[in-house]
Amino acid sequence: MVSPYIPTKLLISSTDNSSNTYADQERIKLIPSDKKHLSAPLTEDEAEILKSSRRRKVLKLLTDEKYTKILERLEDDFQHGFSAQNLAMAVSAWENNKEVDLITEQEYNSAHSTLLQDHLPRLENDNFIDYESSDNGTRVLGVSPHVEKFDTILDYELTSSDLLPGTEDKYKETLDWSGLEVDDAIELLANDRRQGVLHYMRKDDVDDLVRFDGLCDQLTAWETNSELGEYSSDERLSVYTGLKQFHLPKLDDHSVIDYDTDRGIIRKDIYFENVVELVPDYPSILQFD
Repeated sequence: MVSPYIPTKLLISSTDNSSNTYADQERIKLIPSDKKHLSAPLTEDEAEILKSSRRRKVLKLLTDEKYTKILERLEDDFQHGFSAQNLAMAVSAWENNKEVDLITEQEYNSAHSTLLQDHLPRLENDNFIDYESSDNGTRVLGVSPHVEKFDTILDYELTSSDLLPGTEDKYKETLDWSGLEVDDAIELLANDRRQGVLHYMRKDDVDDLVRFDGLCDQLTAWETNSELGEYSSDERLSVYTGLKQFHLPKLDDHSVIDYDTDRGIIRKDIYFENVVELVPDYPSILQFD
């Protein structure tokens, strides 16, 4: 997987002004960045942000060099960020599978209004981007480094049916997504325990058939940062109940796993690899190996 391109002129850095190449560009804000985000599970708040296809497109346009070039061609002075107007034009072209100069006023207005009223504020509130509004309009000035954590998820925005015209290399789909929406896959990942289930089942030393008791034991050990069998019965009961009543049925409903409740057996189902492909790195505190 190619690392995302984050333009230096847009990077929200944890460094001070004296050590930043673009410090003399007074409109570039430098704010602290918690690099621990890069190894943390996908949180529910992050999943809520990324469940929006339009917000994923905005982030892809801002962080992938191939897509950023589309914005750069629209900007007079892209070293001072990207305007919401040009972002709306690019997003609208992408969504309607048109060249930028062929989008209609209605298509542009739809994208522009939701960017200003919903998507840009939510992305800033959750520290994905930095933007400012003035009499001259709204401009995105920065992208947080922790957006790199969602590189794989953003890559799945690039399907052959809605690839932004003007980009050179088409994204090659390797998995069948016909029966599972990416939005639903992201929601499935918005829980540490479900991510733990997927991680356990994809380990090289785990057979395709997983027994419920063994899965429950291992997740309890990970969650309590202890060895197998060294946790309390209450701690295991909490994991047992959550898996049995909620998490495994939810994964089963989306054909990610096949959960045989009577026999206590879990198998990978048709969309297991799709969802696992989107799982971010795991936190060391859970001792996933």
